[in-house]
Amino acid sequence: MMENTENVNSEIFEDFSPLTQDNVIQRDYTKPNVDYSQVNASPIEEPIFTAPSFEDMDKHWNSKGVEEAQIIDEKASANPYTENLDKKDQRKASAALVEALLDGYSQLNKFGNKLVQFNPQKI
Repeated sequence: MMENTENVNSEIFEDFSPLTQDNVIQRDYTKPNVDYSQVNASPIEEPIFTAPSFEDMDKHWNSKGVEEAQIIDEKASANPYTENLDKKDQRKASAALVEALLDGYSQLNKFGNKLVQFNPQKI
């Protein structure tokens, strides 16, 4: 079957050149070097995918949640620099960190708004 398509393609394109409309010169490097006798003509098996059931997914997430809970329990604080402080100072440090992050975000937001503004007179 493949040999037939090769013959048809060579017959169609043998006498056609889109640039010069002259006969095409056949060279060794323009011909395919495929031995079709060794090609296995049997169809390729399609893979079968099965979606996991909700029970399997639930078991997976529950087991993962236990591992994450153990990791969280091992850490005393999200900020390792405040571990040597007492609880009151840890809360103050966390509040200061949140305020600094929110202030930085608001400054970046203002800068971004100024950056994208344009002069309507130029349009």
